Amino acid sequence: MTLCGEESFGTGSDHVREKDGLWAVLFWLNILAVRKQSVETIVREHWARYGRNVYSRYDYEGLPNEAAQGVMSHLQASFGN
Repeated sequence: MTLCGEESFGTGSDHVREKDGLWAVLFWLNILAVRKQSVETIVREHWARYGRNVYSRYDYEGLPNEAAQGVMSHLQASFGN
């Protein structure tokens, strides 16, 4: 069971990737303190109301230039530019 799939708990900003999991821990501790429910109960209630959520991230920093150009060309073509 995944508690939150994104390490900064969706806060966005200039967090240091892979080092800001502390945000997720702090947010979960706050949720647990306020709701006074188990993690399992909170997650199951969330799934019942919103369905299952899937988080996926792909880092493009190491992508070869040719492949990156292919991604950009595909995106531009999908917007009709």
